[in-house]
Amino acid sequence: MARKTKYDHYNDQFKATAVELGSLSGVKAKDVANVLDIHPIMLYR
Repeated sequence: MARKTKYDHYNDQFKATAVELGSLSGVKAKDVANVLDIHPIMLYR
């Protein structure tokens, strides 16, 4: 399998939204990732 040569870049607003959603109590990373339409691992990078 070839490596991905073009990577997605997220703007500051997207990142701020991800942090805000992730900091809510009782919310799982999997749920935040589903809302943002990204893979859960991307929340930890």
